[in-house]
Amino acid sequence: MARPLFSDQDPRDVLLVQPVIRHPREAHLHSPAFNRYFHSMQRLAAETGFYSLVTRGVPSPPTHLLSLAAYLRARHVSVAVADLNLQYLATEKEPEDELIDRLTSTKPRILGISAMESYLLDAALRLVHAARQVAPDLFIVQGGVNATAIDAHILQTGKVDAVVRGEGEATLADLCQAVLKQRSLAGVAGLSWRQGERVVRNPDRPLLDLATLPLPARDLYPLEQIYALNGGVDAVYGSRGCPHQCLFCHGPAFWKGHWRGRRPDHVVQELTHIANTGGRVVFLYDMNFGHDRRWALAIADGIVNADLGLIWGCELRVDQMLDRPFLEAIHRAGCRSAFVGIESLDPGSLAAVDKGYGARHLEEALENAIQIGIAVEATVMIGLPADSAAAIRGTTDAAIRLFEDDRLRLVHYFLCVPWPGTALGSSPERYGIDVACTDPGHMITAPSVPLASTRHLSAREVFDLWEEGVARLCEAALQKLMLHRLRKSFGAGAHSMSG
Repeated sequence: MARPLFSDQDPRDVLLVQPVIRHPREAHLHSPAFNRYFHSMQRLAAETGFYSLVTRGVPSPPTHLLSLAAYLRARHVSVAVADLNLQYLATEKEPEDELIDRLTSTKPRILGISAMESYLLDAALRLVHAARQVAPDLFIVQGGVNATAIDAHILQTGKVDAVVRGEGEATLADLCQAVLKQRSLAGVAGLSWRQGERVVRNPDRPLLDLATLPLPARDLYPLEQIYALNGGVDAVYGSRGCPHQCLFCHGPAFWKGHWRGRRPDHVVQELTHIANTGGRVVFLYDMNFGHDRRWALAIADGIVNADLGLIWGCELRVDQMLDRPFLEAIHRAGCRSAFVGIESLDPGSLAAVDKGYGARHLEEALENAIQIGIAVEATVMIGLPADSAAAIRGTTDAAIRLFEDDRLRLVHYFLCVPWPGTALGSSPERYGIDVACTDPGHMITAPSVPLASTRHLSAREVFDLWEEGVARLCEAALQKLMLHRLRKSFGAGAHSMSG
């Protein structure tokens, strides 16, 4: 029998749960062609030693839940965290069985389930069903980007009691106090909830002062086990939000168009804790790490002064990578990778989604990164509103060229999704597109069905062009992997002969 990773057996007021990511039961939601491409990129990243949290597929601690846990604990709410994803990867124990065991041992009054991604909706509802079997009176709440966007849909299933909209810490804390003390939920700002058959949406909650947040409660999490499994990888959120208004992004609605940074010394303190407990690689999961470069440089200086020895990556915009002194400074602090949303290499398509820069800047940005020693992985988004067949094929050709020339280490080749809550999903007619699929479970960047048209192409035509590009990139990745193995083999042979 597999040994559980989580040994906390004491009763708790609240149990926070991370569902399994990409469970085999969700396989039908994902494009088989994309799965082949994704696995080829995974192998390439692993064998070339490139740490990509997206493509390497390694789990990392659910920092968002650990931040919620720390905030609740500071307000005298007892809390436990169950990472069902880690448990499943380590022991193959089914998430519903693990949840039942955790509910039996911790006996919480409140169950919180993370719903950051739309493809987790079915997984989350299965967990809700399992929880109701053993604890029918349990108060169940969901939260996260996806849950915020489709709160009414989730509540109308009749299985979930409430949804925390937007930033979670203060709303969840107030909700817990109301439930534990049997008070009305009407006064909990930022909460959507069921009152009989009616969905009630309380007023939005103002954004928090991030300086008031305690460090994420990593002491509640089995860091030793996950670092052994993932090679010492962790994730940190140094800031929240982004001021830009990309049409396909949840950020403008979720973060109200605001960017806020934590105190740089607090971020460095969190990184120090990770380094001292065995972490080696950290991804700063900020949506826009380089937005306030003085702030980012203060973090970089703090890392250098603390001599942490961490390798880290962050998300940058193309225009930020034109600043060579900035790239040099974060490289000195250990930054070795940047995740960049290129989205399109067609000027017309790029201009139509308000990215704020042009395709002509990309070559200079990539040259800066290569010369300084920061590897770049990028997203490409197929099916933007202005995309034509020529624009899609041109973007695909250019992305493959940059990948084959090692100017891009990895390419994440996604289908544009008109997510609920985004400008594109909320007003598709404004941008001249038709949404072909409204099932939230299929609203993912690598779906198995067509999602939306562009102004020039039907949803099926967009989907077919995307799958054509996926197959081409898969072939390019396999060829690159073969060349890497040949170079490695010849290098080992030459070393053997010289020895």
